[in-house]
Amino acid sequence: MRWIPQWNYQLIYSQSGVNETNCIFSEDISGPHFFEKPLTTTWVTTIHEPDNYRISFLLNLAGKALILLDGEDGRLSRQACIKNILFTGVPGVGKSTIIEKIVQRLDRPKTGFYTEEIRVGGRRVGFGITTLDGRQGTLAHLDIPGPIRVGRYGVNLPDIDRIAVPSMIPANDETVVIIDEIGKMECFSELFRQTLVKVMDSTNTMVGTISLKGDAFIGNLKKRPDTLLVSVNKGNRDNLVEEFFARMDNGKTSSANASD
Repeated sequence: MRWIPQWNYQLIYSQSGVNETNCIFSEDISGPHFFEKPLTTTWVTTIHEPDNYRISFLLNLAGKALILLDGEDGRLSRQACIKNILFTGVPGVGKSTIIEKIVQRLDRPKTGFYTEEIRVGGRRVGFGITTLDGRQGTLAHLDIPGPIRVGRYGVNLPDIDRIAVPSMIPANDETVVIIDEIGKMECFSELFRQTLVKVMDSTNTMVGTISLKGDAFIGNLKKRPDTLLVSVNKGNRDNLVEEFFARMDNGKTSSANASD
């Protein structure tokens, strides 16, 4: 198994005592390379076919599959593992309902926020922010003045920065971050955008909704190789919560290419 000069590893599991499919080992070399800090990493050899020059390793950190190193014909390439899941679709299709059901069933530590309509006398007058720990604010409202507007609604940047953004910061690596939603209103806040990118770059699982249309920033989030973009429609929305938990149970916030 010592195929790199001066490489030290700790063998955790192997039936044969050397590298093989399903072998588990830890080592200290790749941490600074992937995470820019000293870190002991644990890997699973998912494919070991020396006769076919085929090998593949999966990095597992804090119970999450993060990086797939896939090798064939002597070349080893890195593939991102899915750790962010974004639901998108037309307004009213049920994206927020899916997030609500996921939050209710999720048995892991979680933090974040969701948005909902503010109605007075049956008339929509704005949108509110509610964090998972119960803090509330106003995202946008007809009565908020100023140039930062989406349609008739003035956007409330102070409440985004003061209430929504702090809720996006996880307490530890096990915390799942919930963001409902990533849309034009929220993205007027530079602090929101910066914090969102940090969360998506972290080792934490992030689950959220994202607007169907948007600027280049929103478009680039959808294209991230570590992000699964799920298009919600009336035909699939009733199955998506079960599919989400099946993915989590299988450890697959996993290695795969992002897809619609």
